[in-house]
Order: sequence, then C-alpha cells, then structure tokens
Amino acid sequence: MIYLYLFLCGFVSILTQVIILRELNVAFFGTELIYIIAIGIWLFFTAIGSYLAKKNYIPSNRIVKILFLLVFILIPIEIALISNLRIIFGGARGTYLPFLTQIISLILVLLPIGIVLGLLFQFTTKLYVQNKPSIPKAYAIESLGGLFGGLISTLLLAFGINNFTLFNNIFTKLNHPNLIACRDSPYGRIVIENQKGDISIFENDILSSESKSINPEIFANLAMLSHKNPERVLIVGGSVLGLWKEVLKHYPKSLDIVELNKTIMNMIKDYIPHEYPDKCNLYIDDPRIFLTKENFYDIILLSMSDISSGLSNRFFTYEYFKLCSNRLKKNGILSFQLNSPENFWTPFIIYRNASIYNALKSVFKNILILPGIGNIIFIASNSELDDNPSYLIEELKKRTISNKFVSTQYINYVFTNERRFDIEKLMYKSEILLNTDLNPICYRYSSLIWLSKFFPNIISINKVKKEYFYFLIIIPFILLFLKNSKLLTVGLIGFLGMILETVLIIYYQIKCGALFQNIGILIMMFMFGLTSGAWFVSECSNQNKTGKILSISFTLFSFCISLLLYKNSYIGILLTSFILFISGFLTSSMFAFVSLKSNIPHKSISPLYAADLIGGSIASILVSLLFVPFFGISNTLFFTTVISIIIVFIIE
Repeated sequence: MIYLYLFLCGFVSILTQVIILRELNVAFFGTELIYIIAIGIWLFFTAIGSYLAKKNYIPSNRIVKILFLLVFILIPIEIALISNLRIIFGGARGTYLPFLTQIISLILVLLPIGIVLGLLFQFTTKLYVQNKPSIPKAYAIESLGGLFGGLISTLLLAFGINNFTLFNNIFTKLNHPNLIACRDSPYGRIVIENQKGDISIFENDILSSESKSINPEIFANLAMLSHKNPERVLIVGGSVLGLWKEVLKHYPKSLDIVELNKTIMNMIKDYIPHEYPDKCNLYIDDPRIFLTKENFYDIILLSMSDISSGLSNRFFTYEYFKLCSNRLKKNGILSFQLNSPENFWTPFIIYRNASIYNALKSVFKNILILPGIGNIIFIASNSELDDNPSYLIEELKKRTISNKFVSTQYINYVFTNERRFDIEKLMYKSEILLNTDLNPICYRYSSLIWLSKFFPNIISINKVKKEYFYFLIIIPFILLFLKNSKLLTVGLIGFLGMILETVLIIYYQIKCGALFQNIGILIMMFMFGLTSGAWFVSECSNQNKTGKILSISFTLFSFCISLLLYKNSYIGILLTSFILFISGFLTSSMFAFVSLKSNIPHKSISPLYAADLIGGSIASILVSLLFVPFFGISNTLFFTTVISIIIVFIIE
C-alpha cells in the first residue's frame, strides 16, 4: 500500500499543479512569467509543508488518507478562487490587479495546496523508509507518479477535454456574462461572447477580435492599396472576424488563410456560421511551417495576437520576416500591426517596437510606418513603396471600394499626421538589437512592460543591467568560502535544476508556443528524469566518486545547453522533453547522492527535501522577475554554468 501512496502523491501533485498553472495563466492574461512565479511560490509552500512535522513523527495510514481527501476538496476551491480573483480584489474587468495584490492572490491560492502536498510527501516517504530505508527510491516512486500525472494532464487537453471541465464554464461566466462558448486550446483558453450581436473573442482573457471593430478595415485597406495589383494574398492569423472580407474587396484572384489555432476555427464554425468563397483556401498549420512551402504571394498580412507573450514573439523575429520575404513575389509586400498607445510611448514600448523594426529593416529595404487606432501599421517591401497619399487615394477610387471608415480623407490624414513622423524618429533613433529567435529582445521588453505597469521606475534598473549581472556572477564564488553542508549543496542543486527547467520552458514557448497544452508533458519528462536519477543512485554499487562525476556532468550539460540555444537551434516538444529528462536525471542523482550520506533516513527527509524545494523556489522567482527580463536567456544559462562549477567544488 505504501508504494501506492508514494505513487499517488506524485500523480496528484503534478496533475494538480498543471490544472492550477493553466487557470493562473488565464487569470493573469497569458503572461508566461506567471507560470514560473507560481512554480516558485508552490515549491516554497511545499517546502514548508515538508518541514512542518517533527522529525521523529511517523504518521498513520489514516492521516495519509485524510491528506489525500483534503487535496481533492481543495482543488475545486482553488479553481473557484483563481477564476474570481479580479472580482474578489475589486479589479475592473480586463485590467491588471496591482502587483502586490497579484502576489498576495498567488499566495492565497498556493499556500493551502502547497503545504498539504508537502506534508503528504513527507508522511508517505517516512512510512516507506521505516521498512526500506532508501530516500532515493522513495523519491523515484513519487517522481514516477508525477510522470503519469503530467502525461494524463496533457492527453486530456489533447483529446479536447477542458482543464477541470466540471467548473470551467461556470466560473468563466462570472467574468464573461455574455458567454456563448468556452474551450481550452493548445495555446490557451478561448472565450466567445455575444453582446447584442457584437461577437468578441478572448484568448486567455485578452480581447483578440471583435466583429464590429474597424481595425480589419484600416489594416487591410492600407496594405492592399499599397500594391498595384494584389492577385495572390496570404493572411496569417486573425482572420476569423472579418479581415478576409476586407481583403476580398480588392478582388484578388486567390486568398490563402493560415490559422494556427484549430480550436478557434471550430468554435467559429459552431457558433458563428459563415462560408468562405471558392477563391479562399483555409489551412490549419503553424505559419512558420506553412511559409517553407513553395507558394508565392503579392501580399502577406500578418495578423497574429498581441506581442505580449512568447507565443506571439516567434512571429515578429528576423527569422520569421526572412521566411515571409522568401515567399513574396518581386514587388511583394509584408504588412502587420502592433498594438501601441496612440500618443505616448514609455521607453520599454519604444525598445520593444524598435527591436521589431530593426528585425524588419534587416530583411526589407523599404518600410512605411503608419499610425492606426490603438496600433501602428508596418508596410515593408524590397521594392519601392510610395509614401505619397495620392497614390493610395487614386487606387481606392480606381477599385471603387465602399468603406465605412477608410476614405480619401482618412488616407490623407494617416500619411500627413504628425504622429507618423514622430514614430519614425523614435524608430530611427533607438539603438536596440533586432528581435531574433535566439535573442528574443521583444519578449524581454514585453516582460519589462508587464513589470513596469506596477514598478514605473524600473527603467533605471534596466540601464545598469550589466553591472547587476557581474555582481550576481561574483555571489556564487562566495559560497566556496562557506562551510560545506548537505543543506547548502542540496539547495544549490535544486536552484540549478529549476533554472534549467524554467529557461527551457520559456524557450520552448518562444519557439513552439503550445505551452498551455504541453506544460504537463514537459513537467512529466522532468519528473521522469528525477525518477531515473534517484533510482540510478540507489542502485549504484560504487558511490565514492559518484558525487564528483555527477557534478562535473552537470557542468558539461549546462555548457552544452547554453551552446545549443546560442546557436539558435529549434527545439520542439521531443528535444525539449529529452533535455528536461537529462536535467531531471542529473538533478535527482545529485540530490539522491547527498541524501545517502545521512545515517538516519527518516530524520533527514524534511530538511533535505525542504532545502531542495527552497532552492528551486528561489530560482523560479529570480528567473521570472530578474534573469530573463533583464539579462536574457543566454546570460541566464551562463550563470547556470557558473553555479554548476561551484557545486563541483563543494559537493562531498
């Protein structure tokens, strides 16, 4: 029975973690850093739970069963609390809560479940080591349960079962009173509202499309009128509520539409019936894969979601613009829009937009930047672009297009507006690196924009980021002069393992975008590595040099991962899973090696497990709030390599 307890402890822990992380992702508008912050807080409270009971206390089977029951009672309560955070704390619909309130809300959500699961692991492990005194094997069995928990959480969503389906629609309707549909997709939660005939689509609670918006008309017409004869057109994303209709006003011979999210298209088909004409071809595909096919276009319209996440960043990089350029005809045009304030840009917004502009400029010779309504529109080509409004006005009249908003007067206003020239000056003067897959400057500044909503003075910290990084590099070397101890070693191991895990998760989201669906399988593979590593050490016959070999292996592994990402390698779900497995294996092996040094296993469970979790908790918080936003992914991995070198010297 105790084997089952340990297995279920891991299974329930990871399954619950994935469910809650997905709900938090929606509640905090799809900000990926919330995943990492929440994991850090979760680990901290789990560490507290694992340390609460007395070292010599051996629980009964009845206590363990009560804790399992308590977990199942807490899950729906947690979901209800997360879904109503803005209502509970008095926040307006569609707005961020103050940062301190967000942290308090995360603590309220994660404290009870974290402590209960920490106690559950401690108690089940103590029952196990009474008869079979091996902490590594207990750790392995618990991790094996976590592996299956992660697998189940991913398969359920892959087969179309919403995250915690029973309560999903009930709680969603509290924030969306005009709800007509709600489903989870691989990229987040999709909600459709109908308010007096106005259809609105929300992705992770952010408004992405609405049927009565004038933005599709403005965007499509300014781009289409810039080309003399747009026969073949490609729309990438954002076509569900009218963009394709605006394009058809210009009489193209063919219109290809590529949508990334199949769930949205199915929902539109079910709740907002419409038929594409024969000249329209709809493809459900990753745009980056679709653009490798041998199709050529006069115009490509990029209409992906707002660039506030790693998911959308991958469509605004140098590499992606290069793909678009390769699929354009001789006089072809690429056009897209960025959500930006109309009259005032903060420094981080300037940096973010400039990083995209510089990436675009590295691919296309000519670029027009036009102010829209709540956004700016980029029109790029390797051929000459006429920036005289008279050309577009003439084309508008020639094509006899009837618009509600885009008229000859509006076109003249857009091209002669002072805002246009102010925006161009900001772009030209900004000395910002271009946004690339390897160095996602745009994602970095999007993270800083999110932080600056709560800490406006954060811009001053950004200016001295190099000095802070050098200071952080010095800190690990101080540890060499501290007393060697198992707790310090285990804490650093947990710290190192969690940095690698979180950086890989963020990098996967930037490259592939399907973190909402696959967070479970990624955590599962890390847990599989933990299982294998703990079991390996427990069965290892010669452990005299095991610690040094493992720590040196971790250093080499960290360096290889840094090199892999530095070379801008594409890592899909398979490669990311494999790397996470190796990371988990090495982390768990070193933890298991240190734990075997204890003479009384059940007495060492609490402090060692707590030290491991606290190290991981600190790493999660630092990666999300400091390392990635300020230093970027490459420098974060360099810091990880330094930490692994320190472990080589302090491990016994």
